[in-house]
Amino acid sequence: MPNMHSLKPANPLRVFTAAVLNGVPVPETVRAVLEANGVNTYELEARMLHQLTARAA
Repeated sequence: MPNMHSLKPANPLRVFTAAVLNGVPVPETVRAVLEANGVNTYELEARMLHQLTARAA
């Protein structure tokens, strides 16, 4: 059998972080998975944005 790459599902936290850093809306499915795992995504997003603005200053 030829060497075939299988696609692994993306890590929701990495997708969330990339969306925040790129300034695009976080996909609702990613937000739902993180919320189901006990992550307060709105607080996390606010903290990440605060860190970005603090570094830019």
